[in-house]
Amino acid sequence: MGIRSLTRGEAERRVALRGLARTTTSADDLAWLRERTGDDADLRWRALVREAELGGDVASETARLLESDPDPDAWVRALTVRAALPDPAAKAEVWQRLAVDRAVPVGSVAQVAAAFWRPGQDTLLAPFTRRYMDSVPRLHEGGMIPAKGFTNHLFPPVRHRLRVHREGPAGVRRRGGAP
Repeated sequence: MGIRSLTRGEAERRVALRGLARTTTSADDLAWLRERTGDDADLRWRALVREAELGGDVASETARLLESDPDPDAWVRALTVRAALPDPAAKAEVWQRLAVDRAVPVGSVAQVAAAFWRPGQDTLLAPFTRRYMDSVPRLHEGGMIPAKGFTNHLFPPVRHRLRVHREGPAGVRRRGGAP
């Protein structure tokens, strides 16, 4: 029994389709999912994030959905799609808006950061581990709540942290060592 069979009952439909949007690895499943999203903007955004992560051309569909989604924070969903792209320019743009400009609402940082730090994009993400470490001394700017959000959600996954754990952030002294 595949995930597609779980979409027959309305109670299970939304959960199953969200699960498929998060985990599918095939173009066929993405196409099947798109056929079933209907007016569900949330599900359409989720499918676009996954398609972007898999390297799909999502620019025009993102623009259409951004224009039609009545949510005033739809721009964050569009940024989340961009964050998932395996593209160095997209990663740099999203990092700038997320971590440097802090243009993303605190409540949406987790969503955008989760799309940013994707498995299989390690080479693209390696420079951002260093950028995170360099930003640590300034994470408190803006207050405690943003600092906690940025610390928790911009913190690179373990596979990236291991590369720089011995170096530490710029300007932070390690016990018994130089900066």
